[in-house]
Amino acid sequence: MKRASLVASLLLLFVAFAARVPAQVDDASRFRALREKIRNGMPLSAAEQAEFDKLTQARSTGRTATPPRNRPTTDRPTTGRPTTTPSGTRPTPSAMGRDAALTGDRAALRAGGAAAAADRKATYHARQGESMARMRQYGDEALKAAAARQAPTGPARQYYVNNELGDDAANGLSATKNTAGAPVKTLVKAVSLLQPGDTLHLAVTNEPYRETLRLGDNFGGVPGKPITIDGHGATITGCDPLRIESWQPSGAPGLYKSATFLSELEEFGDPAKLGRVYLVFDGVAQHMGRSMKGAKAHFKAPGDLQPGEWTYSAAEQTFYIKVSGSLADAKVEAPYRRNGLAVRAPKVAATHFVVKNLIVCRVLNDGYNLHGATKDVLLQNIAALECGDDGISPHETCEVEIDGFWSVGNSTGMANGNLSTTKARNVRLEGNLGHQLMTGHSPVTELTNAIIIGTPGTQPINISNSQD
Repeated sequence: MKRASLVASLLLLFVAFAARVPAQVDDASRFRALREKIRNGMPLSAAEQAEFDKLTQARSTGRTATPPRNRPTTDRPTTGRPTTTPSGTRPTPSAMGRDAALTGDRAALRAGGAAAAADRKATYHARQGESMARMRQYGDEALKAAAARQAPTGPARQYYVNNELGDDAANGLSATKNTAGAPVKTLVKAVSLLQPGDTLHLAVTNEPYRETLRLGDNFGGVPGKPITIDGHGATITGCDPLRIESWQPSGAPGLYKSATFLSELEEFGDPAKLGRVYLVFDGVAQHMGRSMKGAKAHFKAPGDLQPGEWTYSAAEQTFYIKVSGSLADAKVEAPYRRNGLAVRAPKVAATHFVVKNLIVCRVLNDGYNLHGATKDVLLQNIAALECGDDGISPHETCEVEIDGFWSVGNSTGMANGNLSTTKARNVRLEGNLGHQLMTGHSPVTELTNAIIIGTPGTQPINISNSQD
């Protein structure tokens, strides 16, 4: 009898354990699936929202969202200290044994989950370590290649760019057209002329520069002869008037839709791209309560839009906007360009250069975005306004010095990642929608004489795995 009872108890334990594990796995998988929809801006149905709330509450209490068990009770007296259920009745010895066994099961599951989490963490850190080692290797190789850069034998030159009066066929050696030369028209042409020791002057005109200031492999000066780019207060914008040819009327007056808009934006085709999108109506940026590193309000239904609003339908993979009157008459702009200043120096480091007196605004990603390897770089008296992600963001093994930086209205005011080193002074970070300052991985960040003003309802400073 005892052996049969033991076998029955073990069988009961196995059935209970097998029934509970799939429920926990299913709950976890379902929670992740719903959370991913929310992160990608996809609206949940009423049933999905209720399910997500239930799963969230279950996770916060450390239990799965399975219904409570109906425990059999009896009024039969037991020996020892009496134990009662909430109804005032005592559990049977078999129920007590079963509950004790299931309590052990839960402890085993928690221990197993903790072990799996520890394994995932160890794997992540191992991969991060390998990635960081590669970054150091590539950075060292890029710096060695840059050390071979030489300055020309002639005197340093002053170059000029004017986006209204310039001509890319000119030599760029004069601010105005005269016998010495004339300014060039585009930044890309102007940058191609620069050699170590040279200076580029941007003319301040009635229009912002609607292009990215790109500094690629093998751009830079040499020790004692840096390249200087002086904006003189000029503005680079990532926005252009909305390309209305890709938008079609969508039934209601003033409602338009486009299935190609997202692909028109200069950005990688990853989920983060959608998180950076915003539009500008009559000169005012409209984020619809969403930010790359901040709040992410649910997308509205297209029929609920008011003039000056936009939304996205994940099911249709289509954007909608609402304007007063016709789209052709509306003043709508979109951030078609990804960055304001873009440094890309993975093979030959960008070294010994200065960028100063420059404003970058309303790009899709970062105002000042640096990748690869940089050294002896000074960004002086600069500003980043209303960019879709970070005001400034060095990556990999970039080394940057900042003297005078104002960052407002971006998703993050200032970021620093990977193995980069940023030393900044005279900084003001305010009104950014997600974080004012954010670092991750293993960078070095130094701030001196900095004013950081948090936005209500946000986390002003987010620092992880860094040497700040």
